[in-house]
Amino acid sequence: MSGRSYSTEEIVAFASTDPDLQILRRAVAPQPTAAPRGALLLSCCAVEGIHLAHGDRLRSLSLRPFRTGVDGSIFQVGTPRLWTSSRVVAKPPNDGCESACDAEAASLLVDAEIIVAHDARTIRPLVERTFATAVGRPWICTLRDVDWLAMGLEPGTLPDALRQTGRFLGSNDPKSRVDGLLGLLTHRASPSTSTLLGEVLASACRPTWFVEVEDLPLAGEKMVAAAGYVLIPGSRRWWRELDGERLDREVEWLTCQVCADGGRLRFREIDWRTRHTVH
Repeated sequence: MSGRSYSTEEIVAFASTDPDLQILRRAVAPQPTAAPRGALLLSCCAVEGIHLAHGDRLRSLSLRPFRTGVDGSIFQVGTPRLWTSSRVVAKPPNDGCESACDAEAASLLVDAEIIVAHDARTIRPLVERTFATAVGRPWICTLRDVDWLAMGLEPGTLPDALRQTGRFLGSNDPKSRVDGLLGLLTHRASPSTSTLLGEVLASACRPTWFVEVEDLPLAGEKMVAAAGYVLIPGSRRWWRELDGERLDREVEWLTCQVCADGGRLRFREIDWRTRHTVH
């Protein structure tokens, strides 16, 4: 038997040839690199949060500031910080994050030109309920502002998304989750395409339309449910988001068919300052 030892890269290269095996690497924050001279950089903040048991307040929020070019290339990554609610008696371990008080966490959010989350629809309302000064900041969502199917992938949780891009979360602690989000932002579908962050920046900055119908008869509710509308809990309001090219056709369908026997229709333009909020 040969006594030769094999490097990790050699083992990975060999295992990658087997279609029954999948190689995953631990998701880590990208290494900072120097930005090109004169490059326009955006100040961003990646966030991952955990809500309290009753679901309407944040339990903790991990934050990590970074700077990116308009093409989605990440050049500078700051220190991970962990904010914990004063309602929490047993404080979670920092696990590599520096502690952040209310004012420090709010400052990171307010100073960011863009806030990035994997599931902004869930976390943004909680963040804005906790930090009033952060209301109205632009947000992007790697779950819903990315055309995952066009990339040959399925939308899912942060661990699911990382797994499809060849990465995994080292653990479920705050630092690992926010670093996992940053690692996801660097994914490229192919060497010639932009990063996932570049894709989501281009998508999220475009305005779309928020379409809402309310107090529909049962038949109308069945129609909008089948068309992909989402019911707002505790109400009879259904909504969906559409691009401008589909708006006229959608309004005509809602007016002539869905609301023909009752119901109200409203629609308004939204952008990344008003998207993923409580409607």
